[in-house]
Amino acid sequence: MSRDSSYDKNLRRVQFSPHESRRTQEPGSSSDSLVQQVIQEVSSFHQVFYAAMVMAGPGPLRAALAEKPAPAQLRADIENFAAALAATDDDQADPYDDMHAALELALTEEPDLNERIRYLLAVTGLAARLTDTDVNPRRAMKGDVSTPGMLTHYLLVEPAMHAALVLHRDDDDAAVRARMLSLAAQVAPVAAGDLAAEFPGLAGDDPRLEPASRARALRWIEKALQLALEKDRAINGKVDLNSSADANALVRAVTATLGLPGEWPIHRLVSASAEAAAAILHAVEAAELAEEVFTES
Repeated sequence: MSRDSSYDKNLRRVQFSPHESRRTQEPGSSSDSLVQQVIQEVSSFHQVFYAAMVMAGPGPLRAALAEKPAPAQLRADIENFAAALAATDDDQADPYDDMHAALELALTEEPDLNERIRYLLAVTGLAARLTDTDVNPRRAMKGDVSTPGMLTHYLLVEPAMHAALVLHRDDDDAAVRARMLSLAAQVAPVAAGDLAAEFPGLAGDDPRLEPASRARALRWIEKALQLALEKDRAINGKVDLNSSADANALVRAVTATLGLPGEWPIHRLVSASAEAAAAILHAVEAAELAEEVFTES
């Protein structure tokens, strides 16, 4: 199936939301963590998770659930969602209402909603990473999602279609980009790297641009390392972060206080730095803290 067929067919009901944009708290009343903001706009998270899993496909979702089993209170709902998602491969089936109903139950306002959202974020990241493996039979089909970067691209380039999360309370472009990068980092480190490389203003005629971009890239890694240390999970250059060679090289350099390689082109450096910072957070099970890393204070 091509993106023009399966993608559009599976997303034709994405605008429906049984949550009716419900909020559990007033905006701004909680901390600025992404999980708390997701709770405030849980209907948006419903749509983002739905769209991400439809694009990732049933194979990666099933594999993700096998690798990270659902907690007991969520197991039946996420299994029902996965079964309905698998039925989307049948052109005669119409399982979309079942998928939304399962998510409605999974995201019911209960005291453990925070933990359930964290679990679903983790599953989203796992499924995204598995889109470029053999568990995804669609990866060889033109136009279908076959990498984490492609999945994040579709979610962020077409946020209105997916009722994606409000990226920032302000209209500041830098703040919006930081939120986008934080969301990508929660999905998959490589997706964060892909997105960061597309940021405008990394270099240019102004001689201040490139040094500023390099300094920001270093701060991302340093902040992620500090958060890991605060969780008693210090990262050193010997830790395998399951990331690209570039990302691992930067972590080794920074942990050895060697700084960043000055000879790397700026787009390569920024991309690898974003991936490295996100990979550190995933390694210490703190991906939900991505906004603390990528938002400038």
